[in-house]
Amino acid sequence: MVLPVRKCVLFRHGIGYFEREEKIQGDQNLVLTFKEDVMNDILKSLTTYDNGGGYVSGISYEGMGSKQPNILIDLESEKSMSKLLAEIQGAKIAVNYAGKTYEGLVIGIEEKKKREIEDGIPGYLDLDYLTLLLNENEIKTFSLIEIDDVEFLDEEIKRDLQHLLDVLISSKKKSIKNVTVFCKGKKKRTFRATYIIPLPVWKTSYRVMLGAQEPILQGWAIVDNTTEEDWKNIQLELVSGLPISFIHDLYSPRFQVRPRIEVQDEAAFAPPVLEKALEREESEDYEDYENENEDECEYEEKKYKEEMCDEISFSLSSISNLQAKRKMVSKEDKMKAFSNSVKPDVQTRKSEAVDLCHYIISVPVSVKRDQSALVPIFQGNFSGEQVCVYNQSVRDKNPMSSILFKNTTGLILEGGPITMYEKGEYIGEGMLDTIQPNDTKTIPYAVELGCVVESDYGSTSQSFFHSAILNGVLTTERYYYYWRKYKINNKSTKKLDFILEHKITSNTELVYTIDPFEKTENYYRFRFNVPAKEHITFVVVERSRQPDTYYLESVSQSSVDSWLYSNLINKEIKETLYQIVQKLQSKNDLNRQLSTLKTELNDHIRNQRRICENMKTLKDSQDQRELRDRYVQELTTSEDEIESLREKIKVLEKELQEMAKVIRQIVHEIKYDATIDVPKPSLPESQVKAHASINNKKLPYFPEKLDENLPSGFDMDMVKVGISCNSQDFTIHDQRSTTEPITIRSNFPIPDKTKIYYFEITIEDPGTKSTVVIGAVLDSHNLVGLPGWDDSIGFHGDDGKLYFCESKKGRKLGSKFSKNDTIGFGIDFSTKNFFFTFNGKLIKTIRDKKSVLIGKTLYPSIGLNSPNAKVSVNFGSIPFIHQLKSKY
Repeated sequence: MVLPVRKCVLFRHGIGYFEREEKIQGDQNLVLTFKEDVMNDILKSLTTYDNGGGYVSGISYEGMGSKQPNILIDLESEKSMSKLLAEIQGAKIAVNYAGKTYEGLVIGIEEKKKREIEDGIPGYLDLDYLTLLLNENEIKTFSLIEIDDVEFLDEEIKRDLQHLLDVLISSKKKSIKNVTVFCKGKKKRTFRATYIIPLPVWKTSYRVMLGAQEPILQGWAIVDNTTEEDWKNIQLELVSGLPISFIHDLYSPRFQVRPRIEVQDEAAFAPPVLEKALEREESEDYEDYENENEDECEYEEKKYKEEMCDEISFSLSSISNLQAKRKMVSKEDKMKAFSNSVKPDVQTRKSEAVDLCHYIISVPVSVKRDQSALVPIFQGNFSGEQVCVYNQSVRDKNPMSSILFKNTTGLILEGGPITMYEKGEYIGEGMLDTIQPNDTKTIPYAVELGCVVESDYGSTSQSFFHSAILNGVLTTERYYYYWRKYKINNKSTKKLDFILEHKITSNTELVYTIDPFEKTENYYRFRFNVPAKEHITFVVVERSRQPDTYYLESVSQSSVDSWLYSNLINKEIKETLYQIVQKLQSKNDLNRQLSTLKTELNDHIRNQRRICENMKTLKDSQDQRELRDRYVQELTTSEDEIESLREKIKVLEKELQEMAKVIRQIVHEIKYDATIDVPKPSLPESQVKAHASINNKKLPYFPEKLDENLPSGFDMDMVKVGISCNSQDFTIHDQRSTTEPITIRSNFPIPDKTKIYYFEITIEDPGTKSTVVIGAVLDSHNLVGLPGWDDSIGFHGDDGKLYFCESKKGRKLGSKFSKNDTIGFGIDFSTKNFFFTFNGKLIKTIRDKKSVLIGKTLYPSIGLNSPNAKVSVNFGSIPFIHQLKSKY
């Protein structure tokens, strides 16, 4: 009797759960057929339910392999008759040959060549002959091609041959294995069997219809029937989630390896003669001891048996205990526990035990074997909005038409492709990741060619905002800004609901930018509208903290002055550091004295060695004796000098140690912590409109439109070999090994209509000579030179002087440039004034009374004559360090 499939539950991790059910009466042998490769899952999961008073007495199944180990014969595909007869050598058979029957024992098969002439050409045929022992004295040979029939007279041979043929035909049926369930009972009842087997993962695909008041979602599941039978009107259930499942080999025979004990051969020996026992007095204690010893032996034997039983997987007592426990649980309780795990009366549900979502198909499903089917699992409205999403790493020039998909279906939607339709027309395709209820996903489905996006990138630094002194170390912090400007041009006739995805720069915070409406692990998402036939510019500014450390035990006066000027220290700390500088100067003087004394000491020692070498060559003549005496006198005098020098060196070293100790003590006693008021960064009105309104938010540093003719980069055609100019982060790096003064100017001159122009540079590395210059040059300026020479103006960082159309004298303007200093240069065309700033403060204004430069074509410029120097330039794309006011 065969059990039909009633229910199939498909899981997303490649497992299918099946239920078979049928009415039976009396004793029944129910046969289930499976492929051999799923037998491990069957033995692991097969569960039977015999309701109504019946029970399962046992389950049998076919083992592995195509033959039993005690089969006496084997078959091959070629020469099956001769091979078969050769296999049964010694068996009794009967053959019908030439109308007579011969009985005998098979001796073997012999191959002979028979001469034959065909078409006049002689040749040989290979023929097989059967040799039989007919009786004890007669052996007869028969040609196999002349034998009419063969009968096996050995019953065991007959059974083996029949079994072998059954095995061979079974292997032709794709290694099908039969599992037989033996049911015992009397009355009519329902029998059910459940199991799991591996099946293809069920897949999902979706269709979205746009254009209506609410978008419509339609979901389909794809199921594949790879079993050996058709599914006819079964209850189908699809489950999303990931329960644990694995393969464990239960089908293969398993043998335990046992140790092999070799037989020990021992030589025989004569029987020993034992000594006679001494007579003992009778005592009751002896008998008690003997009984006690027996009890102890019994206890040890019992303990040994118990330990051995613990190592066995199942003992008779454990099986009987298990059966007793099973009798205590009623069949009704057992069924109740299983039935509570499913609820077939609901369309969709979520398992409470694990994170699983069930799609129960209410209509019976039929799928033929080796075929697949599309099954509808959902249709209804959902919350969705059409947006444009721009991500530079996805597509550089255009945003993607997308749908902002919110899962309001109440179901877990498995991942799969989505086909998009709008008003009945195909508009694109996308991919949906697995999404939980009420989660939102952005699904791109087409490229929005009607919108073009361009972007620029840059960075700059701001003045210090915090300083602290602890354990002899000055730690300063300043802000570094990283910006990206997006120019969005909407050429289409529709307003765009725009979502901009900006990649987050590590270890930064968002500043001077509207708050993102959403943030992912790697991106900020900004949302705003772009009107039809218009373009806007959106700037994202990020800020990081850049710490620097300075060791006070090697501080210089210029560093102290620079720190005070930058408000990194106060006047009290300055006075303390001046004391350290003075002591360091005294320490340096002592070091110079010590170095001089050590040089003198080494000179004396070398002179002594020279004299000693010369004395070795002297002989015993009069003049050489006199010379020897003179050498001895020189050595004596030199030795006195050496002793004196060593004493002086010892005293100086002790003084240096004491002075270093005092300096270290003073340095480590300094405690300071200050937050520096940094002027609020601003952008010049001449360069950008410093406000814009998006989503009703005022953005003080959101450039709406930039003047394309303003200086915004470097004139790359004028850059010399060895100078690296990065247009992405606006840095200039002098990588030359030799020195030659050069000028790098901007890509555009300052526009005529500009009232005030200003730009800044930050010294990232002053290089070996600290010759870094900021200023402006005329178009006629020779770029092999520095700003300030000839027809130009420049503030030089190596000497702190201003050069105005001359290259020799210059005049003092400010401090020398150091690492992390920010220097600014500006022009007020209305008053014909040049002005310079240093770390956010105005330091000097110079009037061009004769209009030597103002009124002509001027280029913002940077000069370099210092290998390894590196500066960053801010043409106004992000906030300046210096806050521009009406009077600069």
